[in-house]
Amino acid sequence: MSVEVDGATVRLTGRCGAEQAEGLLAALTRGADQVDLTGCDHLHASLLQLLMAANVAVTGEPSDFIRQWVLPSLRAD
Repeated sequence: MSVEVDGATVRLTGRCGAEQAEGLLAALTRGADQVDLTGCDHLHASLLQLLMAANVAVTGEPSDFIRQWVLPSLRAD
């Protein structure tokens, strides 16, 4: 499974498809306030939208594409 919850941190690893959106939403609703993208190779747009709406801290080193094109929009002030 590519969505793992460890306390207030959610880890997204591997290929994170639309089917993981419900799990991510549940974790964020329960109070997760940090998302670790270490090892995330693919991030479906539905997950990106949840992360943008939740405005949580995003950490980790995902794939080059996600690091270059996606992280800047998640870490914008």
